Amino acid sequence: MSYVVELLIENEQLVCELYKQFAKKFPGNKAFWESIANDETKHIEFLKDTLKRNITFNEKSMSRNHIKNMISHIETLLVKVGKGREFSQSDAVNEALNIENSMVEMKFFEPFRKQDGTIDSQISVVESDTRKHYDRLKELKNRLTER
Repeated sequence: MSYVVELLIENEQLVCELYKQFAKKFPGNKAFWESIANDETKHIEFLKDTLKRNITFNEKSMSRNHIKNMISHIETLLVKVGKGREFSQSDAVNEALNIENSMVEMKFFEPFRKQDGTIDSQISVVESDTRKHYDRLKELKNRLTER
């Protein structure tokens, strides 16, 4: 169980770092990016807590390769952003939308579902935040497009 959760934690840590880099690179929307990064920090703590509490986890419902591929992609993005290569705020928003949407589409939270279909309340917050991030990013994309 813990291996997949540890991969999810690593993924959230990288996403958090990416959003912090976006906050530095795009100071006009610094508060936006920092807000989402702060949520990611909470998600990391929630996931770490699942390890401590030994929450029942259906590891078969999560593809390790999907998580590893996402981690690799985010690491590549961090290098691009860190080297100051051409990377517009539209690029940042599109990448963040892909990340948040992938987490929902790949059903990152399904392994935490119980037999009765409910989900641990902390993981439910992570799932809800991820959907909110996607919506907020769509709003930012629309604002950037209108300019």
